[in-house]
Amino acid sequence: MLPTRQAAAKFIWPVLASLLLACPVKPATLGVSGQWTGQLGDDGMNKVGIRFDIQDDAGALSGRTYFQDQGTDEYAPEALLSGSCDGGLASWTTESGAIIKGRFDGSSFVGTMEFPPDEGRPVHAGKLVLNK
Repeated sequence: MLPTRQAAAKFIWPVLASLLLACPVKPATLGVSGQWTGQLGDDGMNKVGIRFDIQDDAGALSGRTYFQDQGTDEYAPEALLSGSCDGGLASWTTESGAIIKGRFDGSSFVGTMEFPPDEGRPVHAGKLVLNK
């Protein structure tokens, strides 16, 4: 004798539910973790080399910021960073008070980096373009 649809449904749904609970789904990553290098500055400005070493733990970002020395081209550590990324939209702050906002798209990031007021200089921001 074959089971009725209702009897089969009563059996299948609890089995499916237990399988889903036993196998949690980890959100897909965007490949944000890694070393991102590029330039900071708007057209008509002297552009500065910058690098971010970023770790992405399910949308929680951490890492370090580096600025390129224009004399030696070496990257010097600047500050630790922390922030978040959701669907490619990201924002993070550094220990030095800089605020970065923008979008990851494959192996590129485009956004802004805003610096806090410093020694009488007002808040200022520049365009940030990075590649992985």
